[in-house]
Amino acid sequence: MIADQRLLLAEAGDKCVLKVLPDNYLLELDVGLPCYFQRMEGMLLIESFPEFSVDRIFAVIGTSLNEETRNSFGLDPSIVCAEKAQGIIIDRGQLVAVDQVADGGVWCRDEGVDRKRYWEFAESFRD
Repeated sequence: MIADQRLLLAEAGDKCVLKVLPDNYLLELDVGLPCYFQRMEGMLLIESFPEFSVDRIFAVIGTSLNEETRNSFGLDPSIVCAEKAQGIIIDRGQLVAVDQVADGGVWCRDEGVDRKRYWEFAESFRD
């Protein structure tokens, strides 16, 4: 739950979509499938960047890593990781997907991520 809204990730064809309940609003994302919320210690990882007027931002990750990348990072097969991420900002009560998609990195669902990665999304949103 964020801002009294329940958020779900779903597949719509070959796209990842963020579904907002109870109003069934769909936000199409550019991260690929399968997709997941970026978490830390089992909780949705949310950051704030007042310098960009961003009260809350979180990330959705998607597009599974290939075996070569998994092996080069020494990732256990049980760890869920992706190669793309997209920031989602809550702006004046509305969910907005930032245009910038982080592509080619390693984003592991339950491992958290350096705050600077979220900062990059927030900065691109305000440019």
